[in-house]
Amino acid sequence: MSEFANEITERVAQASSSLREAAESGDDFLADVRVGELEELARVAADHDVEVPGLQETLEAHTGSLELPLDLRAEQAAQPDPA
Repeated sequence: MSEFANEITERVAQASSSLREAAESGDDFLADVRVGELEELARVAADHDVEVPGLQETLEAHTGSLELPLDLRAEQAAQPDPA
């Protein structure tokens, strides 16, 4: 594994651990920050053809289904509720 892939994998592990801790302690803000970090790491990994085991599953567990591309889901979440 390249140094770049190792660094991405390590950053994903750190962010995933922090996300679990934030979720367990009820810190929604930190959990949102970590999900955003993981989404960005997923983009970088995909751009460089780096597969990070467990990354997709971690994101799915904390964000629901990833049927939409990550950037479109972020735009959708930013839109106000029609209600």
